[in-house]
Amino acid sequence: MRHVYAAGLAIVIATLLVGPNLRADGATKYPTVQKLMEEAATNYSNEEGTFKVISNHPLHIQISPLIPLKSPSDWIESTVHQEAVQTVFEAFIHTPVNALTITVLPKTWEDSGKTGAPLTEFRVSLSVTRKRALALLNRYFPGKGFEDLVGTQDGGPDMPTKVFDALSSRSRDSHPGAETVFIELAQRGE
Repeated sequence: MRHVYAAGLAIVIATLLVGPNLRADGATKYPTVQKLMEEAATNYSNEEGTFKVISNHPLHIQISPLIPLKSPSDWIESTVHQEAVQTVFEAFIHTPVNALTITVLPKTWEDSGKTGAPLTEFRVSLSVTRKRALALLNRYFPGKGFEDLVGTQDGGPDMPTKVFDALSSRSRDSHPGAETVFIELAQRGE
């Protein structure tokens, strides 16, 4: 009887500490992408002007990574592609959305913390379905699902796994890497 009580108490404590949306697979679930951006530890928010919903039906969001002034153009492009890939997969990991369009419009950022002008020449958009993202994931990691992209390692929920890092990293040592994944997601078709 004590074991049942202890197990029940552990579940209650875990729920209070990490919230009611944490699933056994280590991924916190949110009802919408908007809630994900508002409540999760993302780099984007409405308040900071780095996230907005362009339309709900069909879902189209915009994120604006902050780019230090005088950054080289190849680094900006790489950052834009990486942020697109990460945000698409985070949406499918943490929400029930089946399709979304994401526009990435970077903005300059000064050392003083001031946000500057949009860098419109680096704007990109992707339209991706859950089915297509999962097929791409399985091309490189057969049998893996979105639940395999985050876990509870390193002391907390929703931590990226090595699989997620391999999909979204800019490192040349990562396979397939954010650039390859971005190019493949940008291709039309299922």
